[in-house]
Amino acid sequence: MKIAVTGNLGHLNYLFEDLPKLPQCQVVAAASAGGSPPERTIRALKELKLPEPELFGDHQTMLDKVRPDIVVIGGPFEERALMCQYAIERNIAVFTEKPAAITLEGLDDLEAAVKKYNGVLYGMMGIRFEPPFYTALEIINSGMIGKVKLIYTRKSYKIGNRPEYYFCRSTYGGTIPWVGIHAVDWIACCNAGKFRKVRALQHYGEKSRGTLETAAHCIFELDSGAIASADIDFMRPSGAPTHGDDRLRAVGEKGIVEAAQGKVELMTDDCTSYPELKTPPVGCFGEMVRALASDPAAAQAETALTLQVTRAALTAQKSADLNQEIKLLS
Repeated sequence: MKIAVTGNLGHLNYLFEDLPKLPQCQVVAAASAGGSPPERTIRALKELKLPEPELFGDHQTMLDKVRPDIVVIGGPFEERALMCQYAIERNIAVFTEKPAAITLEGLDDLEAAVKKYNGVLYGMMGIRFEPPFYTALEIINSGMIGKVKLIYTRKSYKIGNRPEYYFCRSTYGGTIPWVGIHAVDWIACCNAGKFRKVRALQHYGEKSRGTLETAAHCIFELDSGAIASADIDFMRPSGAPTHGDDRLRAVGEKGIVEAAQGKVELMTDDCTSYPELKTPPVGCFGEMVRALASDPAAAQAETALTLQVTRAALTAQKSADLNQEIKLLS
C-alpha cells in the first residue's frame, strides 16, 4: 500500500510505530502544511532506515499526483476537515489526527463526503490500543461484567509549553474535542449504546491562556439508558510523575472493570482480580491497514465510529459553550 503524509502535527507516531510491522506499506510521499515542511516524516523514515519520500509543497498536489492508498493527515487543526474531505472525494482512505473536524459544520460536510463516496476515515485513537484500555475493553465486550449501566472516564494532562494555536478557539477547536475525544471514544467502545444527550461544563483556570479551557466535565445519556461521564483537564501539576492520567471505569450488572495507572482491576461476585494485560499485534494504524486489506465491514464500522465520536465530542463542546443540554439523537 502506498502511504502519503501531510503535516507535522499530532500523533504521527502511530504511523511510524506500526510501519515496521507492515512490510506491505511504504511511505512514498510527504507534504508541507501550515507553512512547515514534513520534517517529522523525513526524520522518522531516516531513523527506520526506510526510503526517503517524494516531497510536495501542499496536500492537494501530493494527492492528485501520487494517488496513495492511505493519506495520514497531521495538518493544522482548522484545515483538517477540508484535507480529509479532499482525500475522501478522491477515494483515498484517511488516517487523521483527531478530531477530524473542529466545527460541527465542517463535520457535516465531511460526513456527507464519506457517505457519498463510501469513504474510509479513521481517527488517531491510539490510547484504545494501549494494553490497559485494550484489555479492559475486551473484558467489557466479552460480556464478563454484563450489561454496562455506568461509565466514568478521565483525561488529565499537564499543560506544559504548547504552541500558540492552542490558545485560540478558531485554530484549536476546544479542550473537550482535543483532549476529551479519547474519553468519548472509550465510552463509545463500551458496547453501551449510542450518544443520546450531553450536558457539559467548562472553565478557564489559572493555567489557561487565551480561550483555552483548562477543565471540563461532560455527562452523556446513551440510548441504552446507560450514563457516561468524562472529566477533562489541563490542571495536572508539573511535579506529577506522568504527563497524563487516563482512566476508564465501567459498571455492569455483573461486575466492574477499571483501567488506571497502567493496570486493570476486575471485580465480580466471585473475586477481585488484576487480569494480565493484553497487547494488540498492531496499533490503530496497523488495524486500519488490516481492515482495508481484508475486512471492509470493519473499515466501515470504524469510519462510522470516528464520525459518531467526533460529533459527540463537538456537541459536548457546544453544550459547554451554551451552558445547556443538547440532544444527539431524537
